[in-house]
Amino acid sequence: MKQHTWPVQGEKIYLRPPCENEITFIKTLWEDVDTMKAVGGPIQWTKVQYDNWYQKMVVNNPSNLYCLIFDFYHQPIGEISYRLNPRLTQVGELNLKIIASQRKRGYAKDALLTFLNFCFNHLDFQIMTDEIGFDNRVSQELFIKLGFKHYPKKSNHFWVEMDKNYFNERYGKQF
Repeated sequence: MKQHTWPVQGEKIYLRPPCENEITFIKTLWEDVDTMKAVGGPIQWTKVQYDNWYQKMVVNNPSNLYCLIFDFYHQPIGEISYRLNPRLTQVGELNLKIIASQRKRGYAKDALLTFLNFCFNHLDFQIMTDEIGFDNRVSQELFIKLGFKHYPKKSNHFWVEMDKNYFNERYGKQF
């Protein structure tokens, strides 16, 4: 993996790994009922659990990249991350959440395309996947609209994936 200087800039957002004091926003995001209802419901953790998660996911795990999504007022509005598939090299499993109060402003699309460009063209990923809940129609529609292919037999979720070549053919000129 190449070294990178943060942040990664999109049209409406920028991405960077969180600082330890930004766990407060992550806690707000994960405990927000409206934000989390489409992904299994809110998460209620102790401070120790959040601190342990931060050390594991942000500080000490080269198989993951976790970033906060910021608007241009420097306010965190969501998260995006990948976890490397333990069985396949150069394949990442996505996570994307925009806090409910900031949705429908184009942030999810911008964050996803910006993150995909970074993963495909800086980290040399070949495939990005996501398992979206069947009830999460908004995310399903976004991913399909952006060009992810749906493979119904790969998972008991709404499985989507996109490869590097397709991304660069469709979006390469934007970056």
